[in-house]
Parts: sequence; structure tokens; C-alpha cells
Amino acid sequence: MRRPAPKSDRARRRRLSDRRAAKRNQEQKPRALREAALAAYAQAFNEPSRIHAFCEDFRAGEGADREQLLADKQAAGRSSTPTLLLWSAAHFPAQPSLLEVWRDWASDIRGEAVDSGHYLAEEAPDAVLKALEDFL
Repeated sequence: MRRPAPKSDRARRRRLSDRRAAKRNQEQKPRALREAALAAYAQAFNEPSRIHAFCEDFRAGEGADREQLLADKQAAGRSSTPTLLLWSAAHFPAQPSLLEVWRDWASDIRGEAVDSGHYLAEEAPDAVLKALEDFL
């Protein structure tokens, strides 16, 4: 099993990755992730207690959270609640289809890839709003 990088190193890499992605997106899209929004994200990722919480959240996703989700699915089956799934076209490949993967969990799921980076709402607000309005 690969040992995770130290939290401070993860945070540093994340800040660099966020800045690079935001810069690319700002060059491509005039409304993309403004400096104020990027500064707010950088501030959040620079707080040691938040970095710890982020790391614990990711760690739980591979352990306790995953086990609980699988037990819930086994007990209750698929959710029938209408669900909207939006994802970054830049970060997820077309195959496997995320909708197909999530259909194992929800019977009424709709969604689409959004032409954006990691921060869909900030980078592609019009596309996210349209998807939400169409869904609702």
C-alpha cells in the first residue's frame, strides 16, 4: 500500500494545481475563477485544521464511509430520489460513463459533463445554472 504524502505537501501541491488550473481556465474563459474566488480557496487550503479535515474526508472515503455506503445500498437498494450529476469534462473521461456508474446507486439520475475545470460553479456558472433549471 502506498503511503500518503504528508498533509503539508498535499496542500502545497493542491494550491499549485488550483492556481495552474485557474490560470488555464482564465485564459480560456473570461468569467473563469476570479482572483477573489481563487484567494478564498487558497486560504481554505492553507489552514492546517482544514487540511487535516480534507485529508480525513478522503481517507474515510476509502474506508468507513465506503463501508457504510455499501451497507446502506445493500439494505435499501437504489435511491429513487431524482438526482442531478454534473462533472468536469476536463477531469473525467467519457468512458466509463459516470451516469452509468451512478445508475447502480440511483434509479432517476440525469446529468452531463460541463466544460470546466474542477470548480464547475465558478468556472461555468451559466452551464451549471441551465442544468439546474432544466432539472428542477
